[in-house]
Amino acid sequence: MLLAHLPADFLLTQALIHDRVTQGTTAYWRYLLLGLLASVLPDLDLFYYYLVDQQQHLHHSYWTHLPIYWYSLYLLCLLLVMMVGQRSWLLICHIIFLNVLLHCVLDSVNGGIRWLSPWDMTYFRLFSVPKRTPLWYGNFIWHWTFLFEISIIVSAVWFGAKLHGRRVLTWCKQ
Repeated sequence: MLLAHLPADFLLTQALIHDRVTQGTTAYWRYLLLGLLASVLPDLDLFYYYLVDQQQHLHHSYWTHLPIYWYSLYLLCLLLVMMVGQRSWLLICHIIFLNVLLHCVLDSVNGGIRWLSPWDMTYFRLFSVPKRTPLWYGNFIWHWTFLFEISIIVSAVWFGAKLHGRRVLTWCKQ
């Protein structure tokens, strides 16, 4: 996935906070922002990939794309929340973990994620993208799975416009 991480995680975060937080409040926007930030956490490895590693390894091989790391962190967070007794932090843990997990699921469509690491280093992907153009992103854009990505983006825009459209239009008129 190239472009659908933020739109997909917008939809997921909306589903998670829908009945828990009043729409339009400061808390609502904070949770939404948290979900969007969590959706790109695994791709922070791109800084290392381009600036340090000089693109020597697939960026999905770094620890930020290993589900076992995020599962461990999630369990640790849940344990801390239960020990401290701040049940209100449960929603934060769920938002972060589920958005990161969705990122990995989307990367499994045609990018490949090592779901069984450290026991098995196989990259699992639903579809392989053949190399047809010299530009790596061109191969993904011209592959039929890009239609799936576009459908996620269109769905998020439609849902966001339906949910926030009136509020945005009112704000623009001021």
